[in-house]
Amino acid sequence: LQNQNDTQIKETEHIRFINEDKFEDVMTVLNQFDMLITDYSSIYIDYLLLNKPIIFLPYDISEYQSKRGFNFDYNAVTPGYHVSDSMVNLMQIIKKYIANPRTHQNDRIKVNQYFNEITDHSSELIVKNLENKLQSMQE
Repeated sequence: LQNQNDTQIKETEHIRFINEDKFEDVMTVLNQFDMLITDYSSIYIDYLLLNKPIIFLPYDISEYQSKRGFNFDYNAVTPGYHVSDSMVNLMQIIKKYIANPRTHQNDRIKVNQYFNEITDHSSELIVKNLENKLQSMQE
């Protein structure tokens, strides 16, 4: 992000920068945060379970797409504001979510159902498939 005022976001009592250096397993503390700001990390899929605001920072999306690519349509599965142009816009979006954390709530629910809801008895199907394979191996 371009920072028009040369102001850096610093860790405070209310802002934490989290990566693998801070916590062995971030899942143990994820529910303590009111908002997630992320780039392309899949952590947001777990955070969707909380139905809290998410801001996405696709600042280099073209480069990322060409080098690594996406498994899904990025815009279709990232429910929330996308900020890629300036620190000022990021701060405005944070304020919007603070004022109304329910913004994008229905989109979060929809994407959460896509990624996190088990609706077709997947475990049961896996067990049946394994049983069938084992049985055919014994015959």
